[in-house]
Parts: sequence; structure tokens; C-alpha cells
Amino acid sequence: MIDVNEILNLPAEERQKIADLILESLELEQDDSGITEEQRIELEARLEEYESGRNTKTYSWEEIKMKLHK
Repeated sequence: MIDVNEILNLPAEERQKIADLILESLELEQDDSGITEEQRIELEARLEEYESGRNTKTYSWEEIKMKLHK
């Protein structure tokens, strides 16, 4: 068994890598999202577009609130 304290004492970058690996392994094991394969593909495409910065405009919460209250 791995000692959690050893992990917590690692540098932040190493802990982040471990956390990412754990989350990825959970995602692979579970697919109870209730979405169809087509929806999953669309969501992945949108996420990829967002992460690439292509044609993506984001708004802060303050900007959204200002637009809603006009």
C-alpha cells in the first residue's frame, strides 16, 4: 500500500501528475454519464476547440452578470 503522506510530500507538479492519472483511470472505468456516443463526440470536439483557442470567446462571470442586468 502506498503511504499517502509520501505522496503529499511530493512537489506540486508530481502530485498533479498523480491526480491526473487517477482521474483518467476513473474516467476510463466509468461511463455512466447518460449521454449518447454522438453527444460524447460533440462534447469532446467542443472541448478540443476551446482548449485550442480557435474561435473561442470566453466571458467572465462579471461580464455575464452585466449583460443579464442590462
